[in-house]
Amino acid sequence: MFTSDRSGADNLWLMNADGSDRRQFTRLDDSLATNPMWMPDGQYLVVKRHVRSTRSVGGGEIWLYHIEGGSGIKLKERTSFTSDQNEPYPSPDGRWVYYSYSGPFDYNRNVHAGIFQVSRLDRVTGRIEQVTAEGGGAVRPTPSHDGRSLAFVRRIGLKSVLMVRDLASGAERAVFDGLDLDQQETWTIHGVYPGFQWTPDDRRIIISFGGGIHAIDVATGRDTPVPFTAAVEQVATQALHFQYAVPDTVTARIIRWPTLSPEGSTGPAAANKATRTAHASLTRALEPCAWAGDESRGRVRRGPLP
Repeated sequence: MFTSDRSGADNLWLMNADGSDRRQFTRLDDSLATNPMWMPDGQYLVVKRHVRSTRSVGGGEIWLYHIEGGSGIKLKERTSFTSDQNEPYPSPDGRWVYYSYSGPFDYNRNVHAGIFQVSRLDRVTGRIEQVTAEGGGAVRPTPSHDGRSLAFVRRIGLKSVLMVRDLASGAERAVFDGLDLDQQETWTIHGVYPGFQWTPDDRRIIISFGGGIHAIDVATGRDTPVPFTAAVEQVATQALHFQYAVPDTVTARIIRWPTLSPEGSTGPAAANKATRTAHASLTRALEPCAWAGDESRGRVRRGPLP
């Protein structure tokens, strides 16, 4: 099972393991189906559906589909227009569905306070349990084959770190900190970090970063690159280039960087006027402006960019 937009929107497609017999599985036009994951019995899949409504950013829901098709069953609904339930993954016995979640989307949220966390849904009782709650968040929950451990990704400082949690004790430890940066601050239609998997013996985790595939030893954190080759056919066409005449001076039609005075008494209109004055002409030397921090208040100071 994989996600493709070849039908005009993100939908699920099914194919044989050798890539043959590709066929469309979902035919959605009101939402986007992504992040499919097989249930242990091989008869069902848990899926993230990205639903749009009053805001184009939308939010995520968790759905269950049977391999023979159908309209699916909603397991976890959005809590708001832009809240996200994402990256579903079933436990080895199929009872629990782990997933990452976040509250309503907003710009400039503090990732170190934890934008995403991990919960799990009990498919028997319908009960939802929170699994993680630490700063830096938690995304892409992936249980081990023996059901004792949960791997996930957390932001620590400026790095995205592969973590492992003991599900019995709740103890967590960092395993590897060389991952690509996760996407917690952005829109996560296709998940917050690419999917990864435990090896059958649960001793290593196969994960992608840095443009390659790697095997991380869970006990030691040792990274072993996994070499691979792929036969790819790609159609390349000549890029289009157009010549545009750009005059030395143009009239500004968009006001950028409006700035309030330090004490806040000068409103946006005056600030916009000052910004317009500073950027009335566009020349080869861009000159940003800022309010003076003294009694001159409205006076604009200029300085060349470094």
